Amino acid sequence: MTKKRIADLLKEEVEKTNETEQTPAKIASQTQSDSESPSATEQKSTETARTKKRTSKTVATTATAKKAAVNSSTKALEKKLAELETALKKAQTQITGLQEDIETHQTRIFELKDELSASQKATADKVEELTKATAELETAKDTIRKITAAQAEAAEKTEEPKQQVIHGADLATNRNTLSLRNRPRSYKTIPEYAIQRGEHNSMLSDDDIGWVD
Repeated sequence: MTKKRIADLLKEEVEKTNETEQTPAKIASQTQSDSESPSATEQKSTETARTKKRTSKTVATTATAKKAAVNSSTKALEKKLAELETALKKAQTQITGLQEDIETHQTRIFELKDELSASQKATADKVEELTKATAELETAKDTIRKITAAQAEAAEKTEEPKQQVIHGADLATNRNTLSLRNRPRSYKTIPEYAIQRGEHNSMLSDDDIGWVD
């Protein structure tokens, strides 16, 4: 019993010694842990600040990029809108010109229609006049044919007068009568005795001219 008691006492002493040795180590470890706690907190705060800064920078960069993209898209849309407005004005100008050309052509078409109507009317009048003239000409031809036929028929029915036979003595008498009628008043007739009858030689004889052999 005494031996057991002594053994227990020795065991308790050993345990106390072990506890005494462990207590400073625990205290040192706790002290070290306490001394290291502010550094870890500061490090965590620094890392958090850096993370926030990086996040802010990333957000700012993203916002700037989005803004630049929006500005670029807006400028592109404005440029496209200006081009469309220019094309629209050009198309409107062309449409106005085409409308003016259409009005001009329509006016010219109306004028040509009026000229065509007037020309057709004039042609119809000329054709009518020509038809009347042709009818009058045919009537005149028929009248001429009828008159010619009547004259020919009348000429056939009329007897031709007999031609009177003129003898030589009558012809000489008629000539003398005509010559007497045509003589002037101052003309004197030659006596009958002065007229030599028969053949008369107009050549002079040798005796008449005094020719002597």
